[in-house]
Amino acid sequence: MMPTPPRILLATSTEEATIAEMLAHAGFRVREANIAADDLAHSATELPTVVVLVAPSDQRAFAFARRLRAENTTSPIPLLWLVETDTAWSDVLEVADVALLRSTPAEQIVAQLHAMIHTREMIQRLAARGADASSAIEQLQRLQKQVEDETTFARRVLANCELDSIPQNSAITLATCHRPATRSAVQFHEVISAPDGSVIFLLADYAGFGMVRAALAASSTRLMLKNMVEANDEPAKILRKWNQYLLALGIPDSAVASAIALSVSADGTSVRYACAGLPAPVLLQEGHATLWNGTGPYLGLSEAEFPQHDSPLSPGSRLIVMAGGETANTRSELRAIAEQLKELRGEAFVERLADAVMGKEVGLILAAIARN
Repeated sequence: MMPTPPRILLATSTEEATIAEMLAHAGFRVREANIAADDLAHSATELPTVVVLVAPSDQRAFAFARRLRAENTTSPIPLLWLVETDTAWSDVLEVADVALLRSTPAEQIVAQLHAMIHTREMIQRLAARGADASSAIEQLQRLQKQVEDETTFARRVLANCELDSIPQNSAITLATCHRPATRSAVQFHEVISAPDGSVIFLLADYAGFGMVRAALAASSTRLMLKNMVEANDEPAKILRKWNQYLLALGIPDSAVASAIALSVSADGTSVRYACAGLPAPVLLQEGHATLWNGTGPYLGLSEAEFPQHDSPLSPGSRLIVMAGGETANTRSELRAIAEQLKELRGEAFVERLADAVMGKEVGLILAAIARN
C-alpha cells in the first residue's frame, strides 16, 4: 500500500499557480485557499499536514496566521511563510515556524517542507508514547494497589493460621521460627495432640499459588487436617488424605505443594515420619548432626503413596525440620550449623539456626522437636 502524500494548504492573497505546480510536482497534495476566507484550515475534510502561506507580511496575513495558531485543532500544524525581502522577520517568526524568501529555490522549499513534516511526525510519536506511558503508569499504580490489597487480605488470612499456643507434653519440647513470605509462597505448620498423648507435627510449603490463593489454601488445609486427622492416623496416611484433599481442591499448574508429617510417641522415645517433597529431618544427637533419609512425591499432582520411616529418639536428641528457602546446600549447612549451636535450646536455638542458614530472608519456617 502506497503511503498517502502529505497535504499542503497553500494560503495566498493572490493566485500562486507557479508555487502550486511546484508543490504538486514534488509529490504533495495541494489545496489552495485565499487568506481572506473564514475557517481556512477546516474547509476540507482533512486537516493539512503543513500550511504554506504566500503573502506579504501585512495585516491580513498576520490575522490569518494568528487565527491558525489560536484554534486548538490547527495550532499544532506547522506554518511555512514565504515572504518578500522587505519583511520584519522577528514579527513573522512569532507566528510562523519557518520563514523563507519568496525567491528561495524550489528544491530548498521542498526540503524545508519535508523537514517540517518529519519534525511534526516525531512530535506526534513522542506525544503518543507519552500518553501510552501515562496510561502504563496508571495501570501499574492500579496493579500495585491491587497487590497491596491482596497482600493485606492474605496476611489477615495467614494470621489466623498462626498457632495460638504450641501443645507440649512432658517428654518433648517443640520450638519454631516462622518468617512469613511476602509474595507467592506460604509456609505453615500445625500441631495436633492425640488422645494417647502422642504429638503430630505437620509442616508445609505452598509455592507458586499466588499470595491470596496460597493463603486461602493454607487456611482451608489446616481446617481439613484438624477435622480429618484421627488419633490413630500415621504420617503416611495423613499425607495421603492431604494429597486427596488438594487433588479435589485443584491447584494451579505452576504451584508446588510440599509437606512433612511427624508423629512423636507420648513418651518421646520414637518418631514416625513421611515426606512429600520436603527433605527428611536432621537429627542432632550427642553433639553430632545426621541427615535422615526419606522423600516422597509432591502433593496435589496425582494419586500417590508416601513412604513412612520409623526411628528411635534418645534423651536430649533433637529433630530439625524446615520448609521454604531451601538451596542445594541448605541441609548440609543446617547440619554443620546445628552442631555449632548445640548448646542453645528452644526458641534461641531455632532463631539462631534460621539466621545462620538463611540470614533475614523471609519465606521460611524451621522447627526443632527435642526429647527431654
